[in-house]
Amino acid sequence: MKYFRFGMNTLRVTQNWKGNTSHLYHWYHSTDYADYPIDVAGENGGRDTYYATVDMKVTSIFGIGKGYTNTIWLETVEQVQTPSGIMKVFISLAHFNDNDIYVSKLKVGDIIKAGNPICMEGTDGTTANHLHMICGNADRGSGNKLIQNSNGKWVSNGYCMKPEEIFYIDSDFTKVVSDGDISFKKIPIIDDKASFFGSNGYFQLGNYHENIGKICYFFAEYFYGYFYSGSDAKERAHEVLDGNYFGPYLKKWTIEFQKRAKIEGNYDDNIDGCIGPKTLEALKKYGFVE
Repeated sequence: MKYFRFGMNTLRVTQNWKGNTSHLYHWYHSTDYADYPIDVAGENGGRDTYYATVDMKVTSIFGIGKGYTNTIWLETVEQVQTPSGIMKVFISLAHFNDNDIYVSKLKVGDIIKAGNPICMEGTDGTTANHLHMICGNADRGSGNKLIQNSNGKWVSNGYCMKPEEIFYIDSDFTKVVSDGDISFKKIPIIDDKASFFGSNGYFQLGNYHENIGKICYFFAEYFYGYFYSGSDAKERAHEVLDGNYFGPYLKKWTIEFQKRAKIEGNYDDNIDGCIGPKTLEALKKYGFVE
């Protein structure tokens, strides 16, 4: 069972759900529909990316070029572990720009695989880059549109829950700059897999970890021939496989290694570009040292 995690590399809550500003009447004294939105932004006011942390299906996209706020709705493909129990989860993200490079490639029904981007912060319908987020329990009512509540606010039509009831924070992926006075839970360390991989038990696209840097170095030092040749092949490999970030080049290298090593196994060790225990054991056979 996968943990449902917050999907940005930085968490900075610029407005929580319980303040006295525009979010208050999304829920306060509402007699019918209510949600608990938060506004999230990256560290420096730029346009940070929100990633899928598990496989998610696009259920609705609306607003683009139509005069109302751009919003994308998604639902987990499978049930996930949340702080409130096991369920399918839905989320919506709003304010991305009309020309968002990721949403522009999506359509309803698409599956966004874990580790891939959903959208970027934007200013559609607002003045500063951020994302307006709503979430809830899709098993009890999946949200895919907005409806006006008794307070006159446009809120989700699904079974909404507070974000701290839905999301975990993965310290290996997200740096918390400001939690907005919300008590988010961190993913628990559940077994000895965490000794190398951190709290999630494996590495995937978008993760940060010092052991990812060790794997990058190993691939560049010993398997540079996968994609480069010539006298500067190793140097070129080190240029793209450098640092502690699990980027697209490391994923490409990992898939090639998994194919050649004929690795087959469970969800985090199949030929999918994720590095889990079985991939780690295969790397050790070629000389990798933890």
